Amino acid sequence: MAVVVALIAIIGGVGLWTVIRQVPGFRLNYAATQVLGDLRRARSQAVSENLPVEFSFLEDGSGYSLWADRDEDGQRDPDELVTIRFPDDLAGHRVTGAPMGGVFHPRGTFTPGGDSNTMLVTITSPTGTARHILVAPSGLADPSFTP
Repeated sequence: MAVVVALIAIIGGVGLWTVIRQVPGFRLNYAATQVLGDLRRARSQAVSENLPVEFSFLEDGSGYSLWADRDEDGQRDPDELVTIRFPDDLAGHRVTGAPMGGVFHPRGTFTPGGDSNTMLVTITSPTGTARHILVAPSGLADPSFTP
């Protein structure tokens, strides 16, 4: 009987250790899914509201914002901010990109800032592991991109 209890304890300990080691990966996947959802929502909003939606990274590299200029005055009014995300919203992960953002257009297309024709979004965990999302000119976001 004691042998059975000991075996169950050993197997349970190994299983628990395996799950604990996988938690950072689960958190990174959660953060990447959150960013991907926001990118897709921005594209959908641009199409449904028939106006450009800007995706931009915060200057300190800590997160990003989505903004729709509903009154078309070129100014960021408080009621026009669609979403803003910080590392706390993303399980402590940082989100950076190259170039520093872009615009989803009413036809669903995407124009990145800078000279590139795509935007690469990088989600980095506190341990340095990263996931990447590539946003193409078509406006589609590819979460399986590997640079």
